[in-house]
Amino acid sequence: MLDKRRKFRVLGVENENDESPLHLFIKGKSRVGKTQMMKKYAKSATHYVHVEDDGTEVDIIPVAYIELPSPFTLAGFYSQILTMGLNVPLLHGTPKVYELENRVFHLLKRQKVPI
Repeated sequence: MLDKRRKFRVLGVENENDESPLHLFIKGKSRVGKTQMMKKYAKSATHYVHVEDDGTEVDIIPVAYIELPSPFTLAGFYSQILTMGLNVPLLHGTPKVYELENRVFHLLKRQKVPI
């Protein structure tokens, strides 16, 4: 199901039919392997480098895996996406939440991360 969802997102199709969910929620009892399954799935997606016409190299990350910060904050969430999911260093200083959010959405699009 994850591969199918990723394929449709790459093709720019949000829902292949009216009953298909836009988002997926993985749930299950404690210690059944949800985290390990998602880590393995993220590692199975091949990362590669795309060279643009101007010579700029862009790391393409088809699946980004992160762990939610505890306690949860938006700044911590966006920081986790940048550092853990996209392997991007944080900016110096203390960026505002909207700056982190803008950077995350820009890089998710540029690095072609559908999941």
